[in-house]
Amino acid sequence: MKTFSITTRKNVAAVFLGPLLLVPVMTLTYVFLALFNGSPTNLIDVVGVSLFFSLWGLIIAYPAALFLGVPSILLLKRYKKLNYFSVVLSGVAWSIPIALNFGIDTSSTIFVSYCAAIVATGCWLVYRYV
Repeated sequence: MKTFSITTRKNVAAVFLGPLLLVPVMTLTYVFLALFNGSPTNLIDVVGVSLFFSLWGLIIAYPAALFLGVPSILLLKRYKKLNYFSVVLSGVAWSIPIALNFGIDTSSTIFVSYCAAIVATGCWLVYRYV
């Protein structure tokens, strides 16, 4: 007996698995920045720092995906605007006012928007293909 509908199962999977895309993408981003920075750095330290920031990002991403992402998805689905571009746009649209509300500077707001786009992409991929 299936208790939950397919849509509910997809939403739950997207919320729990989607933000995990933040870990490999942040690791690759920090490694890329370390390689092209010009100064010699220890790759193990770069991976450690990226994993540290990824874990902090996950602590923020899971509640954001649950309390901001799910209502956004349900609204987009209701108005038949559910596509990849609208999901990423809604994630970035939520991240900018929240980051500015906490007094984060412009470059960090861009970084928060980048992380929101990664999480939105992960949630979209899980929702769409699981």
